[in-house]
Amino acid sequence: MVEAGEGQHIEFKKKIHHVDKLLKEIVAFSNADGGTLLVGVQDNKLITGVKDTNEVISVLTKAITELIKPKIRYHFNVVPVTLNRNVVSLSVLSSRCKPHYVLPITNSGKRMAYYRFGEKSIQASHELLKVIKFRTKSRNGYLLKYSDDVRRVLQFLNKRRSGTLASFSEFAGLNTPTASRTLVDLVLANVLKLIPRDNEDLYVLNDRF
Repeated sequence: MVEAGEGQHIEFKKKIHHVDKLLKEIVAFSNADGGTLLVGVQDNKLITGVKDTNEVISVLTKAITELIKPKIRYHFNVVPVTLNRNVVSLSVLSSRCKPHYVLPITNSGKRMAYYRFGEKSIQASHELLKVIKFRTKSRNGYLLKYSDDVRRVLQFLNKRRSGTLASFSEFAGLNTPTASRTLVDLVLANVLKLIPRDNEDLYVLNDRF
């Protein structure tokens, strides 16, 4: 597992100094299709382990219980490295009640949702959250209504095959809320793929179109 490096389903952390960053990874796994957090492994795949195994488990359990809502499904495993050092493995299961959020530690903050894409845990956009919510609740397909807004976006796709919310909005002459709603409709209908990114999501025409 370690040799393959970090990726869609695995994240390394040397220690647990910044619990907020760990919660980001945990929520991202839960909002995607699950994954494993290994505490005691460095980014370069060096396995150092941790001495205070029980404290690591206690701190993570408390943080997950108090600061992640709705509740997630997870379990711990302890992997011995030396006589007094272990790797703590936290396996996070894909959730049936997405999306999950990290609650703010202070009253001045706001809850945040994250999504695992490749080796990155990305803050979920408004559009991605809508897609997650629909696909979590509905097992049926999505019926796309062909409208002028959809037609304008498809015209853009005939020329470029991909774009961002801003570029679709500008080309199609749609305000941001309307462009957002139209793109989500096309993603749910499997016409577009949504590629989560740090700055702005990318929408790409599915290969079959």
